[in-house]
Parts: sequence; C-alpha cells; structure tokens
Amino acid sequence: MNSGYGDPVSWLFILIGFPIVWLFSKKRLDQHGEEKLRYDQIHAVRIQIHGKDVTVSGFIDSGNQLVCPMTKLPVAIGDAPFMSNWLKDEEMLEFKAACDAIDPTRIPEAWTDITRMVPYQGVDGKAAFMCALKPDFIEIMYEGNLIRTDKVLIGMQFGNMTVDQSYQCLLHPHLIKQALMYTA
Repeated sequence: MNSGYGDPVSWLFILIGFPIVWLFSKKRLDQHGEEKLRYDQIHAVRIQIHGKDVTVSGFIDSGNQLVCPMTKLPVAIGDAPFMSNWLKDEEMLEFKAACDAIDPTRIPEAWTDITRMVPYQGVDGKAAFMCALKPDFIEIMYEGNLIRTDKVLIGMQFGNMTVDQSYQCLLHPHLIKQALMYTA
C-alpha cells in the first residue's frame, strides 16, 4: 500500500544519506578553502640589503601589525636562515645579544647605519625589542603586479619561521594595502 509520498525505504535512505554527504562535502570544501587561502597569501619577495639581492617566499600575515614607532614604517619579519644571506653567524649572535640586552652598542659596526631597534609585544604579552634592517628596497609579486618600496623594515627572528620552509618572511599587510591604494 502506497500513501503517495514514496517508498519509506527511499525516505530513510535520504534522511540518513543526505546529512552524511553534506558533512563530507562541507569538510572537503573547508579544507580546500584553507589550503587555497594559505597558498594565495604566499608570494615571491625580492629584498636588497647593502646591494645584495635575495629572492624568497613571503607570507602576508594579517596578524603582523608591527610598525616602528619612530619612523612609522611597517616591519616585515625574516627568519634566521633568510637573514643569513646577508649576515655571518657571528653577526647574527651579536644582533641577538644586542636585542636581548637592549644595547644598540652591541650591533655590528658594519650594520649600524641601517639598523633600528623596534619595540614590540610578543604573543606571550612580554615587551621586547627586535633588531630590524632598513633594506635598499623590497619587491613583492602580488597577483601579477610588482610592488616595490623602500618604506619598510626587515625585522629579525632568530629561529626558523616554519618547519617545512614554505616561506621565510612574514609580510606586513600594509605593504599590500598601500600598493592597492595607489593602483586603484
């Protein structure tokens, strides 16, 4: 006997199958969106300091709001392997000691003209100082456009940025916003 609303077995299959398919699809689409977002924010970055060019991958970090209070320049952050393109191991140790002791006299003499000590508050809530270099320029390839500026500082992180080395520097979002304002 059929009541006109279809077979009860078909309805049971729809009531059980639809939520399972929906949850599986949603999970896969969310996962794909996260991966796409991450790779959409990694861009080729070319930085020149003291006349030496280095090209790496940079991640646009919306959480990086670090700005030098004296110059109002945004601060991008480079990890130790990235900074070693310009600095020798002993110079890196001297920079680390200068930042830890908040003593600019410990900065290697060859770098004093382009080094700034930028105060910041870490995620743990503690205040500290970051040594930052003023590059000759930085170029970012963003959505087919070349963004070039010298109005930025490159802060030093004395460890690795990521385990897999998928990017070596964190870009300040202001660098992209500023470029988009000029092109609009």
